[in-house]
Amino acid sequence: MLHRLTSLEHKAIKAQLNPHFLFNCLNSIQNLIETNKQKEANDYLLLFAKIIRRILQFSDKEEVSIHEELETLKIYTDLEKMRFHFNAIIDIDPAIDQYNTMIPPLLLQPLVENAIIHGLHPKEGEKTLRIEVQSRQHSILFRISDNGVGRGSQENEITDKDKRGLDIVNSRIEIMNKCDLNGYSINLIDEVNKEGKPEGTTVEILVPDEK
Repeated sequence: MLHRLTSLEHKAIKAQLNPHFLFNCLNSIQNLIETNKQKEANDYLLLFAKIIRRILQFSDKEEVSIHEELETLKIYTDLEKMRFHFNAIIDIDPAIDQYNTMIPPLLLQPLVENAIIHGLHPKEGEKTLRIEVQSRQHSILFRISDNGVGRGSQENEITDKDKRGLDIVNSRIEIMNKCDLNGYSINLIDEVNKEGKPEGTTVEILVPDEK
């Protein structure tokens, strides 16, 4: 069981280094260079190096602090904002000791990536991603929400390959609960507007607080 959990964690890390992700990033850098946007290219390359370094640093860790996880998400969203242009808000409950509260590494990143690529990117107009961290009794609630096109819209075409990140998150949660770590859960909420049409997605992950 523990071996399978470790294997899934490695897959979660490798999923962030897939050829599609690398190709998009390198292609963006090339486009910036070809259009003589040297400063933007340098900034993008710096962020790209930071996110790769973080992912590799997490490869041998079973847990990271909430601060480390959020810092990595900040680097990742800054990188994607250079490609897709959206607002990103990270809000953490001040009652949480983010430096000493530990969670599995890269548990949230695949969900943030889905929100950006499939929710916000196809949307017209103002785009906002919100990451909230709230204290619950014996638990920490992570809420990732976007005001994008929604999972049920025609613009949001998600393939089996695109679902891989979410599948890994679900599998990690399932196995951690089976390994006497009960308290992990995930909940997906399809948001709708007043007309009942898709308008964004919210994902909530509950993580046990082992204080």
